[in-house]
Amino acid sequence: MIIKAVAACLPRLGARKQYFDLEYMLAGACPDFGKIDWQRSETRLLIGASEVIKGAEAVFDSDCNMAAYGKNMPKPK
Repeated sequence: MIIKAVAACLPRLGARKQYFDLEYMLAGACPDFGKIDWQRSETRLLIGASEVIKGAEAVFDSDCNMAAYGKNMPKPK
C-alpha cells in the first residue's frame, strides 16, 4: 500500500503518469493483455534491470515462473 501512496504523490511532483503507472503503460502498450490465454502461451519474456548507483544487475525471466507453475500459471488480475 505504501507504493500506491507514493504513486499518488508523484503527479504533484511533476512526474508524468506514463512513466510510473504500470497499469497505464500496459493499457497503452498491450490493450488486449487481459485476453491473453496464458495456459497456451509459449512466449518467453526476458527483462534486464540495472541499479545505476551500485551497479547491481538483474534478469527477470518468465521461464522461471513456467518452471515453478508449469502450464498452470496463475491468471493476472
